[in-house]
Amino acid sequence: MTAPVSLLLGVHAHQPADNFPEVLERADALCYRPFLETLDAHPRFRFAFHCSGPLYTILCERFPDDIRLLERMAARGQAEVFGGGDSEPVLAAIPERDRRGQLRAFSDRLEARFGERPRGAWLTERAWESSVVPALVDCGVEYVTVDDYHFLCTGRAASELGGYFTTEEDGRRLDLFPISEVLRYRIPFAPAPPTWSRISKTSARQGKSRRSISTTSRSSGSGPRRTSGSTGAAGSPNSSTACSRRHAS
Repeated sequence: MTAPVSLLLGVHAHQPADNFPEVLERADALCYRPFLETLDAHPRFRFAFHCSGPLYTILCERFPDDIRLLERMAARGQAEVFGGGDSEPVLAAIPERDRRGQLRAFSDRLEARFGERPRGAWLTERAWESSVVPALVDCGVEYVTVDDYHFLCTGRAASELGGYFTTEEDGRRLDLFPISEVLRYRIPFAPAPPTWSRISKTSARQGKSRRSISTTSRSSGSGPRRTSGSTGAAGSPNSSTACSRRHAS
């Protein structure tokens, strides 16, 4: 019998501020709205959701039904809303005081809408640097997702990345979930059966484990499908999946 495996799924979505209205309408019609409606129909399927500050503003102002769907799923414990920098900055590239201001500003907005401050945070462009730990922790963040590449570079084997790790900087402790690069590229482009087969085989080799996913998903909604010679399209929504510690048990 295949050993159980916890699949930690989350979605990151971003749109630049003041993007073209037709791009926003298309992204919502083909990507954001269908995704939220589908998960809303399956209350037992839990996930984490992060949208950038600019996209959050767009959804609140132009597509409030999307936010109401997310509110409903968050209220029943199905969805966990991730925080991050309010204007989607690369935290490692800005001064410490600006990191804190960005994190607090977005957490304040999310708390006002969803009733609680986020415990997880998305790192813009998945850019990791240990210097961001104090700002994250001091702003209430307990965990983030990072590429599994960082762990592999330190000598960890892929078979060791079925859980999460804890790091420390200047006396602050932060949990890190490795994002599976293999699954990140398989989810949008490979058929579901072989993708699930790979997850199951990984579980069988490692015993009970957790697989965290992050995958660019322009092909999952409003972006182009991968075909021979396809290179993508400008203006497609940038959405990725991540994970949530709340749903790791």
